[in-house]
Amino acid sequence: MKKFIYLAGSHKDKSNWRKTFQKKLDACFKGKVQGIDPFVRNIDESKSEAIVGHDLFCIKNCDFLLANLVGSGFSFGTVQEIVLAKYWNKGVVIVADEKSGIRLEKGRIHSFALNFADCITDNYDSAINWISEFLQGKARVKTFEDTLKAEKKYVEEILPKDKITREIFKS
Repeated sequence: MKKFIYLAGSHKDKSNWRKTFQKKLDACFKGKVQGIDPFVRNIDESKSEAIVGHDLFCIKNCDFLLANLVGSGFSFGTVQEIVLAKYWNKGVVIVADEKSGIRLEKGRIHSFALNFADCITDNYDSAINWISEFLQGKARVKTFEDTLKAEKKYVEEILPKDKITREIFKS
């Protein structure tokens, strides 16, 4: 059965990364995994509801989302797409470099990226390797419920010690 991967990234990115990535998918999976380029569509581009509706439909019907945050590839829409993909329990793979803002001081990765992504890498080959491992049953996709465990843990273990936040929200 064919798998689909939504190729999220900035609309300002004019490189051919989506075509290059599809060639890598074809070489590895022999046509069994198809990248979905959200900019290949036949809609009224002046209607935000048409754009968002199209993209949400594609994400909901894909198996994975690959978020390209390389260089200036970071975009507000891509971040929303990551969250919604995880809401629908889709696999989320993030490809990010030092310029993306996902990597913080001392080599730390942004906490939201860690909680919402199943794989974070700095190159497309590693992303394809993770997809391959998942398809072979060697990697797991976190569910949206898994991401919500952070809030539960905070409430149970950290909030009792967090006087500032307790004071703000007491009523």
